[in-house]
Formats: sequence, structure tokens, C-alpha cells
Amino acid sequence: MKSAPLFVLTLSLYSVTLSSAATCEQGTNCNLPNCYCSDAGIPLDMNPNEVPQMVLVALDGNLDNQRDEHYNQLLPTSLRNPNGCRIGATMFVPGQSTEVDLVKKWHKRGIEIGLNSQLGTPKYNYWTSINRTSMKTEVLKPLQKFMKDAKILRQDIRGYRNPAFFAAGNVQYQVLEYEDFEYDASLRMSRRSIFETNSWPSTLDFTWPHRCVMGKCPTNTYTGLWVIPSVTLFNGTQAGHKSTSVYSYSTEFPATTEKEMSDFLWHNFNAFYVNDRTPFVLNINSVGFLSPGGDAKLKGFQKFFREALSKPGVFFVSMHQAIEWMRKPTPLSKIGSFLPWSCAESKGGELKTLEKEGDPISITQLKRKSKSTVLFGKADSDRIQVPCVLLLTLSLLQMLFTW
Repeated sequence: MKSAPLFVLTLSLYSVTLSSAATCEQGTNCNLPNCYCSDAGIPLDMNPNEVPQMVLVALDGNLDNQRDEHYNQLLPTSLRNPNGCRIGATMFVPGQSTEVDLVKKWHKRGIEIGLNSQLGTPKYNYWTSINRTSMKTEVLKPLQKFMKDAKILRQDIRGYRNPAFFAAGNVQYQVLEYEDFEYDASLRMSRRSIFETNSWPSTLDFTWPHRCVMGKCPTNTYTGLWVIPSVTLFNGTQAGHKSTSVYSYSTEFPATTEKEMSDFLWHNFNAFYVNDRTPFVLNINSVGFLSPGGDAKLKGFQKFFREALSKPGVFFVSMHQAIEWMRKPTPLSKIGSFLPWSCAESKGGELKTLEKEGDPISITQLKRKSKSTVLFGKADSDRIQVPCVLLLTLSLLQMLFTW
């Protein structure tokens, strides 16, 4: 009889493991606004013509005066979305080798600031073997820096991306979940054809079902943590719209003229626009404008931005704004009253005083969600989450059996 509690515990843990491995079914075990399946297709089965074509401009790399000048040309305040508001974009900025005053400037202009690690190290082996302590430092050091020196509220730093899409697997997503990040943008998906179906932003309430092209995929679940995947872009020179040349960053395309760059962007954009209108993630590495042909590339981007904004239903938004739309899918006919895309400036809360400046972990208590799980297992990678209510039930059963 004394072995019964152990049996109950084993059976309960087994059922929890099965639950965490269940298939995501939108509208059944996953519901908006806080859960979305990666293979669910267009939210609410909307007609593609009623779906705004979101363009998510993601700028990676450190901010300095030279790159700032390029971004001034790329994102002028004169560019407007169809609702009359300034276009949105997201800058993923590392803590090291970045001018904090420029981070503050772009944040004040309404550009979303995300984190691109502390060191910005684009090395595969570093990220695929990183431990949890180092991962915390990579996430929290730049977070602390931008909160303290750029005066950005914690609630306004919502997203993270590892350099060069080298996702670090479970250790990365455990840190992001624990630190209450809204989303990660480190995962890159590969396509065999330019017209292959793309994935909508989704949450990690269920295990990530796709193959990772770079780095390590998360294999555990992370409730409410959104993922905005990127897909490879094609040069379109091969028959059947297939190509042996694919690019993670649009700026990698070896354009030598403005037209070549613009045509490349249009070729990839149209595959989204005429299909199901999944968000068109346009990844830009700041190094691309500094390399030979950088001026021609920049002019090609400017041309594409102007022309794309003249197409019906096209909106340039930040990644956070895209997630807000996912939480409340709004058709184009009502997008004028969709508050997260309005021109009103976002209102932040009070900036909390940082504890111990040298300790990046001390700043993470701001608006912490209460955790209702405990961890079992020797390592983070093989953890099993068990709700506290289950443990309470087990304790009561144990008392009954022993009594």
C-alpha cells in the first residue's frame, strides 16, 4: 500500500508528458488571443483579400553613426501606411558596440527595439553549446543597458533574436519565457519553392513542428511565447520559380543596381501577397549597406518601400504590432479602428529602479507572471512541468494512503 503514492505520481507525470506532446488543434486546445497553432492557416479562416499584407522589416546589428544614416534613408518619417500613420519596423540591437543615444532616438520615433544578444556573436558553435548562465547574460545585459541608459521601459522591450538565426534550443526559450518576453524571432524555415506555404506567427504552447535550418529548435513547450519565423528568399532565376540561391537576409542578394534589388524584393513579396498573405518578414543585416554595392541596394529598398505602400492592403508594421493583429485578427474593412496600428503614441508605465547594476538577473522582477509550475529532472533540457494543483492532489492522496 505504501507504494501507491509513487504509482500515482508516476501515472500523473506520464499523463502530463502525453499532454505536452499533444497535437495543436486551433479552436480546440489552442485559442486566441494567447495561443495559435503554426499550421492553422489564416486566422479565423478569413478571406485573403480581407487580410492586411504585413511587411515586417527587421534590422539586425549594432547601431552606429554610419548605419544610422542608412536607416534614416531607409525609414524616413514621410513613409506612411494606408491609415496615415508612420510605418513600423523592428531593430534587433546587441548590447555591445551600440550607441545607446541612437537606440533612444529610434525608440522615440516609434521603431520597436528588440534584443540581438549582448555580444552579437554570429558563431554557430557558440550558440548551439551555450549554457543557461551565459544565455541569461546574453539576454539580460542588453536589456539592462537599454532600460537604464536609453530609458526604454521594460514593457516596451518585447522581442529577441539570436545573431544570424543561430537559435540555441531549449536553453534560449527557457530564459525568454522566464523573463516574460513576448516573442522570439530566431527561427528560420526553409522552402523548396517560392510559392510553398509559409507559417503564420504562432505560440510554443505545443512543440515546434518544423525543421530548423540554423541552430537548434526548441523541443519543449513554452506557454504564451510567440514565434515569428523567417523564411528563405529566392532569386527567381531558375525555371519553375526554384533556385539554388536562397538568402536569409535580403541584403545578401548580390544586386549591383537599384532595379536588381527592387526586382528581387518584388519577386519574393508577390508570392506572399497573391497567396494567403502571411507576414512578409524582410530581414536586413546592417552590414549589407556597408559592403560593395551597398548604395544600389539601399536605393532598391527605398524604391520597393514606396511602391509596396501604394498596393492595396499593405502595412509596414513592427513584430509586436503583427502579434497584436494575430491576437485580434481584424479585416481590412475595419483596420482603421484597430488601435494597435493607430497613430497614437504608446503610453508606458513607470521605469522601475534597477537593483545591483552589475547583476543582470536583478532586473527581471518587473511585471513577472506568477509561475504555477515546478521543474522535475536533472537538467533544463529534460524538464517536465507539473501544475501545482497536481502536486497538491498527490499530497492529499499520499496522506490518505498513509493514514
